[in-house]
Amino acid sequence: MFKVDSENLRRWKLWRNITWIDIVGVLTLGTFLGMYLYTASSSTHTGWIKTTYMENSSLSGGVLL
Repeated sequence: MFKVDSENLRRWKLWRNITWIDIVGVLTLGTFLGMYLYTASSSTHTGWIKTTYMENSSLSGGVLL
């Protein structure tokens, strides 16, 4: 009985450690993935806005000239 209890306790500790490692790993991975996606989308958006703005300003400059 004592052997089974200690084995269950060891399994529970191992399961608890694995669970915490999984949670931390998923959170870290999700954070990095979210930051990467946010950076990629924001950089493409700013690039697109800059390109559009430069095209519009050059067009308006051409019209003004």
